[in-house]
Amino acid sequence: MGDAAVSEEPSVAERLRFLGRNASRWILALVLLVVAVAVGVSWTLGAFDSSSANPRNTVSAGSMSQDNSSDNSAIMAATDLVPGDVVDGTATIRNVGDAHGEFTLSVKDVEDDPGPAGGALSSWLRVKVFDEDIDQPIWSGPLDALEVDLGTWSPDESHSYRFEITFPQAGASVDNRYQESRVTVTFEWNAVQAR
Repeated sequence: MGDAAVSEEPSVAERLRFLGRNASRWILALVLLVVAVAVGVSWTLGAFDSSSANPRNTVSAGSMSQDNSSDNSAIMAATDLVPGDVVDGTATIRNVGDAHGEFTLSVKDVEDDPGPAGGALSSWLRVKVFDEDIDQPIWSGPLDALEVDLGTWSPDESHSYRFEITFPQAGASVDNRYQESRVTVTFEWNAVQAR
């Protein structure tokens, strides 16, 4: 009876044949096991996570604006001028914006009302513009041609300007053309953001 039990055990040759017939299955099982382990490891590694934040980032636009000491009012007014007279006025301009600005001064809205002889004062009157206490004018020429670059101003920078308008004296034959003539102009200060 003991011999029967021993004889039922497969021999070494039979074991090798069994392994040979099933080798592809064992290899496939081993490959599947390796793949399963690799996927499990990658899923495990994929569980690591990290994040950071920079909340409430805000960007706002600055402004380009100016303050004019004579805003919406005339810098000067004169009546009954005669040749040789000079009239003057002042204005202080301040850059109250948040940026550097390129400032300019020009004349616009020129309204000539010629007298009986047809003389137009806007092209005859001479204007000089002085920056603060500088002796030399930054502009000198006919009133209707006034246009001057005032440079780049920093925020809160201000300048005071003095205007002198002269009624030229050229002799009666010329001067008489301007009797009873009148002119109205607007001095315009412009500021454009400087880069």
